Amino acid sequence: MAAEPPALRLRPPGSTGDSPPVPRLLGGCVPLSHQVAGHMYGKDKVGILQHPDGTVLKQLQPPPRGPRELEFYTMVYAADCADAVLLELRKHLPKYYGVWSPPSAPNDVYLKLEDVTHKFNKPCIMDVKIGRKSYDPFASAEKIQQQVSKYPLMEEIGFLVLGMRVYHLHSDSYETQNQHYGRGLTKETLKEGAGAHSTSARVAQFNPDSDVFRSRCLQVFPQRLLFKERRGGSQYSEGREDSPVV
Repeated sequence: MAAEPPALRLRPPGSTGDSPPVPRLLGGCVPLSHQVAGHMYGKDKVGILQHPDGTVLKQLQPPPRGPRELEFYTMVYAADCADAVLLELRKHLPKYYGVWSPPSAPNDVYLKLEDVTHKFNKPCIMDVKIGRKSYDPFASAEKIQQQVSKYPLMEEIGFLVLGMRVYHLHSDSYETQNQHYGRGLTKETLKEGAGAHSTSARVAQFNPDSDVFRSRCLQVFPQRLLFKERRGGSQYSEGREDSPVV
């Protein structure tokens, strides 16, 4: 587990101009302003939050996902970890600062993670689900069909854009897109790239034939594959999804 982070200034939500008051929640936390996918505050019971010290709080999901995720971070960031694969994997993960619970709800457990965007003034973020299968291998035929029908192209191109947030210098504002935009992308749209600073150009970098895409995958996925093999799983060898945020 990493040492406690230095206090960081919380980034206000929305555009780069004046922002509305930020609602203070559990323990003085605020909704994470630059979240682009997943459970959102205001739409779900609890979205991803930001602690007053600047770290990101991600609530543990119900079993088995939550305990499995906690076990993963605990193992990778163990003080006595000497495993070369796990030590290499740390370079591609946010720092882990343990778990946190609000005083008013001690049974609610959150992972306390580094905000990897804090060094950037205008961070551009994309949440991408990588893999050709978005369903559990033990899912029913009905569930599999339901998942495949959401974005059939995923089985061919191997990824799905869940959300993105792109800063445009000319207007000093952000453009945001959600999973509906991602599911509307076609092979032609992905290859166009309509301009160096357009959202389609950024998405095009995740084309499996893109040198940028291949370079990023080669940096991190060998370590994730080795970790999965050691845990006795087959998620990655079967092409099931992983969801990096870049």
